Amino acid sequence: MVALKTLRLQNFQTHLDTTLEFNPNFNCIIGSSRSGKSSITRALDFLFYNDWDASYLRFGSTEAVITAVLSNGIIVVRTKGEGINKVVLKDTAGKEATWQDFGINLPREVADIFSVFLVEADADNFLKVNIADQDDRLFLLYPAGNSKVAVSSLRTKVLSRLAGLHWIDYALKDLNKDKKDRSSQSQVLEVANETLKKNLQEFTNLSSFEASLTTAKNSLAKIKQLYLLSQQVDALISKTTKWKEDYRKLQEVKKSITSVNRFEKAVALYETYQKLASLATKVDNNEYSSKNIQSHRETLSILQTSLDSQLEAEILSNPICADCGSVIDPVKFKELSHARV
Repeated sequence: MVALKTLRLQNFQTHLDTTLEFNPNFNCIIGSSRSGKSSITRALDFLFYNDWDASYLRFGSTEAVITAVLSNGIIVVRTKGEGINKVVLKDTAGKEATWQDFGINLPREVADIFSVFLVEADADNFLKVNIADQDDRLFLLYPAGNSKVAVSSLRTKVLSRLAGLHWIDYALKDLNKDKKDRSSQSQVLEVANETLKKNLQEFTNLSSFEASLTTAKNSLAKIKQLYLLSQQVDALISKTTKWKEDYRKLQEVKKSITSVNRFEKAVALYETYQKLASLATKVDNNEYSSKNIQSHRETLSILQTSLDSQLEAEILSNPICADCGSVIDPVKFKELSHARV
C-alpha cells in the first residue's frame, strides 16, 4: 500500500515553505488556532481531488506549489496559480511526466498513483471518504448543506456501496424489470394464443378439403400438360407459317430469275441487232465511198487529160532543148516533132 512520506507546502495559505514528515502508521497534528492545521487538510484535498479555491494562494504570491513524496519513491509536484495548472510526476529513475491545463479532474495516471477516489452514492452524490474538514459534519450522520436532518436513503446508499451491496440492488432492479417484461410478454402471448385458436377454427374441415386438393392437383397437372402441348402446337404453327412464307418468297425469286433470263436474252438480241446495224452502216459507208472514189477517179482522169493537153500545148508554145536547155524555135520544134513521129 502506498503511503504519504513527506509533504511540502509553498505559498499555500499561511504556509510560506513548510515540510511535513509522516509516520506510516498514525499521525496527529497539533497546533494553536490559525497555525495552519486546516491548510494541511486543504492541501491534501487539492492534491488528491484537485479541489482549489482562490483563497488557497498565499497573499502576494503568484503560484502555490505542493510537493508530495510517496513511500514507493514517486514524487508528485502540484503547481497552481495565475494562469498555471500543472502536475509533474517523477519516478525513482528521475524520469518526469507533465500534465497541464487538464480541467477539474486529475489525470487518470496521477489519480491511480494516489488510489484516492470519490465514492459514488448515486448519480448526483459523490463523497470524499478519505478527507474531512474541521467544519464538516460527522460522516454519514447529516447530509450536505444546511439541513440538520439525516437522510437515511443517502446513508444507506453509501454503506451499500462500501459493502458492495449495491450490486444486489442492481440485480434486483434488473430482475424486477425482467419480471415485468416477461409478464407483459406473457399477456401478449396469451392474447395471440386466443386469436390463433379462433383462426384455427376455420381449418377444422381440413380432412374434407384433402380430396378436393388432390383433385385440384391432378387437374393442375393435366392443365400443365395441355399447356405444354399447346406451346408445342404454337411452335409448329409458327414453323409452318414461316415455311409458307419462305416458299412464297422462293416462288417470287423463281419468277424473278425467269424474268431476268428473258431480259438477258432480249439484251443479247438487242446487242446483236446493234452490231448488225453498225455493220450495215459501215457497208453503206463503204458503198458511198466506192461511188465517191469512182467519181473522183473519173474527175481525176478528166483533169489529167486536160493537164496533159495543157502541158503539151505549153511545151509546143515554149520548146526547150533537153540537152542544152535553150529555147527552140516553135516552127522548127514542130517540124522536128513531125519528123520524129
